[in-house]
Amino acid sequence: MLYHRFRIALLCLTIALIGAGPQRQAFAQSDTSTETSEQDVTQVKAESNPVSAVNLKPIFAGTETPALIHLQPMQEHFITLVEKVRPATVGIVANGASGSGVIVSRDGFVLTAAHVISQPNVVATVILQDGTELKAITLGMNHDIDSGLLKITDDGKWPYLDMGESEPLKEGQWVMAIGHPGGFDGDRAPPIRVGRVISNSASVIQTDCTLVGGDSGGPLVDMQGDVIGIHSRIGGFLNQNYHVPVDTYLVNWDDLANKVVTGGGVTAVPVKIGFTIEGDSMIVTAVAKDGPAEKAGIQIGDTVLRINDRAVRNQGALRRQLSRLKPNDVVKVVVQRGEEELEFEVTVEAS
Repeated sequence: MLYHRFRIALLCLTIALIGAGPQRQAFAQSDTSTETSEQDVTQVKAESNPVSAVNLKPIFAGTETPALIHLQPMQEHFITLVEKVRPATVGIVANGASGSGVIVSRDGFVLTAAHVISQPNVVATVILQDGTELKAITLGMNHDIDSGLLKITDDGKWPYLDMGESEPLKEGQWVMAIGHPGGFDGDRAPPIRVGRVISNSASVIQTDCTLVGGDSGGPLVDMQGDVIGIHSRIGGFLNQNYHVPVDTYLVNWDDLANKVVTGGGVTAVPVKIGFTIEGDSMIVTAVAKDGPAEKAGIQIGDTVLRINDRAVRNQGALRRQLSRLKPNDVVKVVVQRGEEELEFEVTVEAS
């Protein structure tokens, strides 16, 4: 009950952060006003607020379960983090499509997803939080992992976030997602979604941070405000989402900066299969109405055994199989229902 009360309170906090109004102050191009702060944002001022003396590091590392006593310090931390990450989060318009991105250098390199920019040498528009529109040029991209890079061509010194490390991320670690769902909207600041790491590999990070269309290319940050991933695609449900690890940008930086295109040029398309399982029991706990799974006949209470003749023993194995799917793929899903094993053909749909 305590944990559920905490989750409800945290949800209210997230809603409050999403609904926060935009900052309308003029953007100042100075050496200090927009530079990434060196302050460790996990350190709070206990002398001014004794409640803030609570140690949040084991909570954010996922090694301890939060309790109600942690809620106010977490709120203070999230507010500080939001103030740091929002100015560097930008809207992107390229090839007639819109998405998100994040500035990672003072001279205007912008990380995004490959499917947001599609191809190199395209003149794009980068939109700052206050609505300022800047010219940019698309650079390189890797369609296999969905990474992409732009460079702001207007003169200036821009707000930016440091690039962190994605390899050390652990399951349960707290993260924050930010972007421009539905495209840049001058009537609201870019919404914030707080969540945790579900899984992490060299090619993809999965979190339970909610994403919707338009968030693609926006930053996933750790609790220090460093970029650890870029939003790539939405999973079967809004809280099962995939991000490009920031380490892949660092490893391939020279190719990206030199407009090299890697992969078949097939853009990443969010897909859905339409069911949710509980833990590693593989029991279906929810089936999306009118989704692929419901149309095929899968029901709540079924236990997923195999997909395309491959055994599925835990959520990690299931996620790996689902991440390879494309819209209109037909997959065989074998489930246990009571004493029977039933096989269904599920047609994957675009999310």
